[in-house]
Amino acid sequence: MNIEQRVQALEEEVQILKNQIQATLLDIQESLLTNTYPTCAAYKSLPPSS
Repeated sequence: MNIEQRVQALEEEVQILKNQIQATLLDIQESLLTNTYPTCAAYKSLPPSS
């Protein structure tokens, strides 16, 4: 495996890790908002008023 292939493989792995970290952070944010502001979560489940 030459250096270019190794760099390419590492770049792909970093991108995968970045996406996983971003998804985890979004899950944490959603959890914090749901637990901190439970009334806002209740409004999400209500149908829109017309």
